[in-house]
Amino acid sequence: MKNLSGKTAVITGAAQGIGFALAQQCAAEGMKIVMTDIADDVLQISLTAITETGADAIAVKADVSKLEDWEKLKKNTLEAFGSIDVLINNAGILGVPATSWEQRQKDWDLALGVNLHGVINGIRTFIPLMRESGDKGHIVNVASVAGHVVQPFTAPYHVTKFGVTALTESLFHELDILGSNIGVTLVCPGFTKTNILSGENLPSVDEDDEQMKHIRTAFTGGVEGGISADAVAEQTVQAIKDNRFYVFTSPGTIDYAEKRFNHIVRGEQPDLGEALRSRFVPEKTKIGE
Repeated sequence: MKNLSGKTAVITGAAQGIGFALAQQCAAEGMKIVMTDIADDVLQISLTAITETGADAIAVKADVSKLEDWEKLKKNTLEAFGSIDVLINNAGILGVPATSWEQRQKDWDLALGVNLHGVINGIRTFIPLMRESGDKGHIVNVASVAGHVVQPFTAPYHVTKFGVTALTESLFHELDILGSNIGVTLVCPGFTKTNILSGENLPSVDEDDEQMKHIRTAFTGGVEGGISADAVAEQTVQAIKDNRFYVFTSPGTIDYAEKRFNHIVRGEQPDLGEALRSRFVPEKTKIGE
């Protein structure tokens, strides 16, 4: 899809962060945009910012974990623009830092609902419509480098992002075998400067738990030192135009994935590496001591 002008893009998690940056980038390409998010107040503000650039855009409040909200999203998209050409499954949450055995059921359910079922619902809703049209289309699933490399204390996030990776690779093979005109891209950002660690995206840990407070700080520091959401959006839209599958947006993150697979090939235990491991271990409080 070299020329995106006039094409329709549906973007989830579009109110803020990477999703909003994607909406801006799509607007710059002359695309028609459907912005969706669960945070309706922020979504409306973001919609105004997009339409003020001259873009043709609508906003639809939706919870991506609910299939019925996707049906509403499809209805509104067809009523506004008549078709869909690009679906960008971007909505995601990090969750609460905790050990795997202490993750609460509600936190597992939330992560699975938004991060994984949100993507599943999106492709179930729109791919049949896109295939029926016969026109060229594109699916973008935003996973994470966390869908290839594991850090401790955020198991639900990694489980869901590995799931998105597997789903997207399977989707690519299926569409290829069926001879579809729909391209597929898997975006794998590293730490990115967004609000993923604020408010309900990363609820507060027990203030009496010094270890978990330190771990939260480790994630916060990573995000603050990350690349911009605009950089992720620019690489993503370029990948659509180039029909590129894997997009690791942050410098050096592909190296972590390579090291992980080298450990697998050699049958070794997983290894964070001392530099990464040290981020999670307070100087005066060593895990297991």
